[in-house]
Amino acid sequence: MAPLDKGEARAVAVFNTLRGNAPALLVGTAAALLALHPFGDKAWMPNWLSFLGTPVLFYLALTLYLAAVVAFILRKDSVGSLRAKVRTLGDKNEQLSLHLMAVLLEEIRQLLMQLGLDTTNHRISLYRHCDGKFRLLARYSKNPTYQHSGRSMYPDNQGLIGQCWTEGKKHVRNLPADPDKWVERAVVKYKFSVDEARKIRMKSRSMMGVRLDCGHTRAVPTGVIIVESMDPGGMAGEADNLANNQIVGLITRSLQVSIQSLPADGRDAMRKIMSPATGKLADAKVPKSTKLWRRNVT
Repeated sequence: MAPLDKGEARAVAVFNTLRGNAPALLVGTAAALLALHPFGDKAWMPNWLSFLGTPVLFYLALTLYLAAVVAFILRKDSVGSLRAKVRTLGDKNEQLSLHLMAVLLEEIRQLLMQLGLDTTNHRISLYRHCDGKFRLLARYSKNPTYQHSGRSMYPDNQGLIGQCWTEGKKHVRNLPADPDKWVERAVVKYKFSVDEARKIRMKSRSMMGVRLDCGHTRAVPTGVIIVESMDPGGMAGEADNLANNQIVGLITRSLQVSIQSLPADGRDAMRKIMSPATGKLADAKVPKSTKLWRRNVT
């Protein structure tokens, strides 16, 4: 369809304005006609306006009033219908968002299982990079304390997340067991404040992570996956193995195709789709396609 020229666009705008204000225009016209009705038979009234004093004018004004009522009812129904559609679209968008979150949570759970780390001493987190900060998108652990999400945003130059973001991947071991020394290491090496470091629930003894690069040429850094363990000796897989893992590739593709539909902050979505009793992904809320995929992978 060819674009409208300026004249056509102006005509369409005028038409839409008149249509939107039809009830008010009809009532105003009817009121003006009734106001002029008593003067229709005056001597000073021009002949061509003599019809103003006839009964026809009264019935015309009444017709305009009735038309205004009908237009108001139709407009009210139209506005109500639009509002209902907006609500429906909002509900569908939320359902889509929760569907995608369920897929990501299931994928990171599968990754932790494939790495042999699906225990109460391990945790996996998926972060999305946005506007110079990281937002927690999904997190899984068999330990409810470690499953809990803390801050909503993380600076992209802080912690192992920041190092993975700049270097692509990272694996650290033998972090201090003593809480005070752990906090000191976090402040000196990972740019946390003392208060931030003390509030971290899982003071991991080893960690590894990889950056997720999206796009056809994998040239668009989008997020980071971090795997944490309370085992000081490290984990079964090195960061290189994690980066080349098939499920990491699936997670990357999931982010690539759904990034615009995912919530900016995944904490609220996780609360909605995790089982309150177990702290695990509620099976009833896992999309059917994901359940089939789960059986094929495990």
